[in-house]
Amino acid sequence: MFADRLGRRRILAVTVFGASGAVAIIGVLPPASSIGAAAPVLVVLCRLVQGVFAGGEVPAAGSLVLEHSAHGRRAFSASWVQVGATAGSILALLVATLLSSTLSHDLMGSWGWRIPFLIAAPLGAVGWFVRSRLTETPQFRKIEEEGAVARAPIVELLTNKEHLGRMLRLLGIFLCGSFFAFYVFLTYAPTYLISHTRIGTGSTFLSALIAQCFMMCVIPLSGRLADRVGRRPVLFAAQVLFMIMAVPAFLLMGRGTFGFVLLAQLAIVIPIGLHQAVQLPVMLELLPTRVRVSGGGLAFAIASALFGGTAPIFAVWLVGRTGTGTSVAIAVVVAAAISFAATALTPETGRRELAS
Repeated sequence: MFADRLGRRRILAVTVFGASGAVAIIGVLPPASSIGAAAPVLVVLCRLVQGVFAGGEVPAAGSLVLEHSAHGRRAFSASWVQVGATAGSILALLVATLLSSTLSHDLMGSWGWRIPFLIAAPLGAVGWFVRSRLTETPQFRKIEEEGAVARAPIVELLTNKEHLGRMLRLLGIFLCGSFFAFYVFLTYAPTYLISHTRIGTGSTFLSALIAQCFMMCVIPLSGRLADRVGRRPVLFAAQVLFMIMAVPAFLLMGRGTFGFVLLAQLAIVIPIGLHQAVQLPVMLELLPTRVRVSGGGLAFAIASALFGGTAPIFAVWLVGRTGTGTSVAIAVVVAAAISFAATALTPETGRRELAS
């Protein structure tokens, strides 16, 4: 909302400062042995603050990149936002692996766990320094000069039937590739493998690390493809691949050997990468500049709450009821079919100029 009122650049400088500051504070909180029940309460509060600031990152960063990009290169440029997010996940995994392999269990429990949180402080400082020196986008400067900045972008979104229809279609598109399949295969699958197969924890996280590195290569290539053929063909390709590959991927992972697990994860991150590459362009190109960040952010937040955070919980419940991981793969197929239908109802946005 504030990025549509104050500008993309200002909000991005604030969000990185707030999110990194909240995380760093967790690293210096006194233990429960010193302050009792206040310790977990403060951790939860810090995480909530982090979530509030981080929630504005995706649409604001995407809008900044998209609105600075030349026509015909928007998807490729915006795909690097997703590459950065994936790189952050890989860095976090590497730090956790390094600490767990070099520190004893007692040292990790005593002070080692604080290190990843404290790293956020210098990273946030660098991020703030870079972002505070960015220039505002031409599209936002234009509506600012024209006096057309939305005073209440959320109200405007919720009272405009056309905007509401676009956001509902975005929820359908986000269902599979952005959240459900993403969290099932990259968050839930490692836990499932450790508890249901004979593969070790180290091998599981190594295969996940390799797969995410591969996905970092898939995303910008897919963005380049989306600039050539359009957003819808790339989305359709991702959704069809999910429908074809979800069940075989789970069956391969169920074999419980490193080679089969790695093969399955390398295969499934291809449609995930395809979808991630066009997620931001589709989300932001559908909406005009004056409500772009608010509308994209609201649709993204609702989809995240409904389909992302609940995906691992739903997967655990489904396996418990059915006794097989294949049921989770079938749920991914159903989600992909819904996303396919939502994409079919969404117009192509890649060949037109950004709406003001």
